[in-house]
Amino acid sequence: MRATKPLAALFAAFLVVTAGVSFAGAVAADAPLDVAANQQLDTGDAVVSVSQDGTAVADATVTVETEAPYAGNGTYATDANGTITLPNPNETVTANLTVTKSGQQTVETVELVPLNDSLAVNVTANDDRSATVSVTQYGTDVENATVNVTADGNYSGTGEYETDENGTVTLPAPNETVTVDVTATADDETAETTATLEAEGEADEPMNFGQRVSSFVHGLLGDEDREGGIGQQVSEFAKENNPGKGNGLDKETGRPDHAGDKDKDKDTGKPAHAGGPDKTDDGDNEDDPDAQSTDEDEDEEEDSGNGNAGNGNGNGNAGSNPGNGNGNAKGR
Repeated sequence: MRATKPLAALFAAFLVVTAGVSFAGAVAADAPLDVAANQQLDTGDAVVSVSQDGTAVADATVTVETEAPYAGNGTYATDANGTITLPNPNETVTANLTVTKSGQQTVETVELVPLNDSLAVNVTANDDRSATVSVTQYGTDVENATVNVTADGNYSGTGEYETDENGTVTLPAPNETVTVDVTATADDETAETTATLEAEGEADEPMNFGQRVSSFVHGLLGDEDREGGIGQQVSEFAKENNPGKGNGLDKETGRPDHAGDKDKDKDTGKPAHAGGPDKTDDGDNEDDPDAQSTDEDEDEEEDSGNGNAGNGNGNGNAGSNPGNGNGNAKGR
């Protein structure tokens, strides 16, 4: 009888453990399917992983579909590690992954990028006017990548660099605003970008139209997610921001904001602060025929009254001596 008690206790413990395992399995079966895709840095192949509650799911059905042609389209079954491998695409494609297991279904959309387009380089301006160059491949920081920097002006930051463990290098602040071309190389892959580095105090100055277009173009070229050409976007930006369209002009006068004093007297055409006689005095005489005629009469009278009227000779008898009198007639 004494031996049966330990056996009974062991059996009870076994039942508890078994029930716990069964309960955990039931919870896992109800958990959603998790899908992830990671492209390999050396081949560009994409490894798709299916898991459930943190556990790899074997024998899950994975259907791959893309709109663009892709050799990886089709239906797959995950291996014991819950993975399938898709080939490196010839061009960037958007793939819809439909995963099914035991009545559960999950749809995941991923972007697959060819290996020769997988390297990316970006330039970010810092608060102190220096710049940080970041090199990544499939979203992963690339250490020991070569970064070459050239500039269109006098810039001390030109030259060759090597990325650190974070995939970055730091460029010094420029003494004058410059445009830099940055080329990153890792293994056999290359990526390029262009950026404008602004000198101290110049960032707050308003850009002219040409500078704004140039900055817009550089931003488009540096966008690694950009698809297709940029001609249409640049054209629309130029039309929308062209100063000839009226941007930057005074709404009342149509004059540029940077032009001179716009508070001119509408009658005289002079700025309000200008001195001297008003042009309206002359303008009033020109518009009033009577006033003009009166002015002309007064001018004529003044002309006729000026000068010498001549010499007048008068003969008179004043005793026995004749007298000559000279008289000057002075006009009023």
